[in-house]
Amino acid sequence: MENSPALGTPNLNLDQPLPTGGQPADEMKITTQDLHRAGWASSLGSALEYYDFALYSLASALIFGPLFFPAQDPAVGLLASFGTYFIGFAIRPVGGIVFGILGDRLGRKFVLLATVLLMGAASTLIGVLPTYASVGYWAPAMLIFLRLLQGLGAGAEQAGAAVLMTEYAPRDRRGFFASLPFMGIQLGTIAAALVYFILLLRIDNVAETWLWRLPFLLSVVIIAVAIWIRLRLKESPEFAKLEARHQVDDRPLAHLLESSRKTLLLGIGLRMGENGGSSIYQALAISYIVGVVGLKGPIGALCLVFAATLGALVVPLAGILTDRYGRVIVYRSFAIFQLLIAFPVCGC
Repeated sequence: MENSPALGTPNLNLDQPLPTGGQPADEMKITTQDLHRAGWASSLGSALEYYDFALYSLASALIFGPLFFPAQDPAVGLLASFGTYFIGFAIRPVGGIVFGILGDRLGRKFVLLATVLLMGAASTLIGVLPTYASVGYWAPAMLIFLRLLQGLGAGAEQAGAAVLMTEYAPRDRRGFFASLPFMGIQLGTIAAALVYFILLLRIDNVAETWLWRLPFLLSVVIIAVAIWIRLRLKESPEFAKLEARHQVDDRPLAHLLESSRKTLLLGIGLRMGENGGSSIYQALAISYIVGVVGLKGPIGALCLVFAATLGALVVPLAGILTDRYGRVIVYRSFAIFQLLIAFPVCGC
């Protein structure tokens, strides 16, 4: 599958001569400058997009309960807020499938542009939503709808950026370059946490002011920057070759299920364990230390800043290790580490 970016279309010979009228080989040649530009576009684009996604995680834990789900018992409002947080994750597989098919048919660059527009628009609109006090149940309904759009965009962004970098990178450095979008996710989380840290540093209850909207409204700037970065990006060289040879798969999902069903299920299972634990630390743990332990103010956001900073350092290092020692051994080692670290966390 190494030479086949279109999922479910294995064994395509991308080294065969181009048919008449195909794209010349020199136009598909990737230079070092192209590779570096793709790295920046993927990592910074993911950082900007996951800034939006992380904003919602923090807002679910710290703000959205009283604004959109008021109740006499604050715990009920918090649970409802986390319900919308869950919805964003539940829809992510759908976003991955839908935009994955589009990526296999229309190109990787198209998907990266579409997802950043979707995520940025949804996050900006959250910043102008009326609250429950203004429009009643329409407020949480609109919030849920925008969260669904966020989830669709996030589900496609992470996979799309990683696929793009894998196809751009030299074979012996694919682990490192494919890790860059995931490092970008950590950087976006840091940015979102820092924004809330600054807001909460001087304001005891930011939900009672208009300032809670500011981080979401900044998404307008994020959209502009991310689009500018990605418009300058070349299409994936592997997809360009498929287009030139008229080998773009028109049924990528069906072919994937026919030829790689076991691998697909294994991948889903691996991601469920790893990403589920990460989300618990990012949102539920922060809610716990603020709502149960009683550490008010910016402490929750600051904890996330430190955690995401460590993650941003470890992710590219893990990518380098996979290039040197293999993917399986590195993945297993970090999975075991995540399992072991859960026990002292639960005992806190």
